[in-house]
Amino acid sequence: MDIRSEIQRIVQPVAIGEVSTFEIVRKRDTGHAHMVDVRVTDWGTDASAGLRFSVVAVDHESDNTATGNSAETLEQVLATLHWWDLDKDLDERVAAR
Repeated sequence: MDIRSEIQRIVQPVAIGEVSTFEIVRKRDTGHAHMVDVRVTDWGTDASAGLRFSVVAVDHESDNTATGNSAETLEQVLATLHWWDLDKDLDERVAAR
């Protein structure tokens, strides 16, 4: 069964994005390692120019979220994602432990 085709046939959406989720261990400048969920959405080759990929990252400890602009390539999105947003306020809490 092709899930995308079934969704298209039954729901008839305007667009369908395929989502892949990854867990990574990210190291801050302070040396503290933390788990982060990275959710990548691929809107496919039919996406509007420059909007194919989008990414959201969520820190396990703080629930801080990092996003950025959508882009034509995954490399562009990951390179410009606001990773520093994951570190807001958490570095102070870790240092206080």
